[in-house]
Amino acid sequence: MTIEILMPALSPTMTEGTLAKWHVAAGDRVEQGDVIAEVETDKAIMEIEADADGVMGEILVAAGTADVQVGTLIARMQAGDAPARSVAAPTAAQVASQPVGLAPAPTPLARREAERNGLDLTSMAGSGGHGRVTREDVVRAAQPAVVAAPLAVAPAGEQPFNTVPVGSMRAAIARRMVEAKAAPHFYLEVDCRMDALLAVRKQLKERHAGLEVSINDFLIRALALSLKQVPEANVQWAGDRILHFGRVDIAVAVALDSGLITPLIRDAGSKGVREIASEMRELAERARQGGLKPEEYQGGSFSLSNLGMFGMKAIQPILNPPQAGIIGVGAAERRPWVEGDELVVATVMTATLSADHRVLDGATGARLLARFKALLENPLDMLL
Repeated sequence: MTIEILMPALSPTMTEGTLAKWHVAAGDRVEQGDVIAEVETDKAIMEIEADADGVMGEILVAAGTADVQVGTLIARMQAGDAPARSVAAPTAAQVASQPVGLAPAPTPLARREAERNGLDLTSMAGSGGHGRVTREDVVRAAQPAVVAAPLAVAPAGEQPFNTVPVGSMRAAIARRMVEAKAAPHFYLEVDCRMDALLAVRKQLKERHAGLEVSINDFLIRALALSLKQVPEANVQWAGDRILHFGRVDIAVAVALDSGLITPLIRDAGSKGVREIASEMRELAERARQGGLKPEEYQGGSFSLSNLGMFGMKAIQPILNPPQAGIIGVGAAERRPWVEGDELVVATVMTATLSADHRVLDGATGARLLARFKALLENPLDMLL
C-alpha cells in the first residue's frame, strides 16, 4: 500500500514552511516513529515521523525547499515489507542541473549563519552531500565578505548602506506587528516599589542553597495571580464573540539573535515561583537553540515583556495577537519615593499595560494593574 506524505501543519496558523532536511532516502526501510524529515517554521525546526513501517519510495520535494504549502505531497512510502532498493547518488552533472533552491540547498544552520552575516546563498558553493551548503561554508565565506566587501552605494547624495536579507523569523514578526497595531491599544502605567520583593528573594536564596529565582519569575507569578483575581481581563477578542479563559497561560518574551519568541508558562496561576523559575529556564534555553515545539510558544492568554536588564526605565509594549493584553516592565532602580509625609529613596519599577480596547476597558485594565502592583509590593501574598 502506498502512503502519501504531506507537508504537515505544525501549528494552527502555519500555512507554509521550509523542508529543511530528509533523514531518509528513496529505498530506505523505516519503522513507525522514525524521524524521516525536518521542517523549519518561522520559530523552530520540527521533526516529521513515519506513521507506519515500510520502505521510502519517491521523494518529491527536495531538502532545502522553502515556502512549501501545508498539504503539499512531499513524498510517497510503501507500507509493509516491500523490499528495499539501492538508489545511486546523483552525479555531479545531475546536481549542477538542478534549479537554485533545490541543490545546492543550504542547511538550516547555514541559512541562519548567512542571515546573520548578510550573505547571499544562491551563488555559494557547498561542501556538503550533493553540493549542499553547510554552516562551515558560510563561516568561511563570512570573514572575507565582512572585511573586504564594499558597501552598496545608494543614489548620489544619499547615505551608503548594506543590504541584509529578511529572515523568516523577522518576516513573521513584521506580519504579526502589523496585525497587532490594527487592534486599538490603550496604555496604563504604574510605579511599583520593589524593596519588599527583593528582600524576600534574598531570604529565599539564603535559606535554599542553589535556588535560582529571578525577578522575572516573581513577575510571571504576580501577573498570573492578578489574572486569576481579575478574571474579566483573562479574555480574548474573537470577532463575533469574546473568549473567557478558565486557565492562565503566560507568554514570556525571550530575545533571540534573529528576533523574539514567547514561550508559554501554562497554568501559571497554579505554579509556585520555584516551579516557574525551573520551567522558564528550560524553555528559554531551548528557545535560543530553536528547539521549541509550536504548542510551547503559540497561544497564551496574556504576555509579559521585561527590558529591565537593558536599563530601560519603562516600555510601551505592542500586543501579542490575538491576546488582549501585555505588561511591559523596565528596570528596578533607586528613585525618590513619598512614604506617608516623608521623602525616601526606594527601589522602583515602572509597569505598563497595553490592552486591546475591543475587549478590555480602562477600568478593567486599571484593576488588573493595581492587583499586579499590590502583589509585587506585598510579595508574601504570592506565597499563600
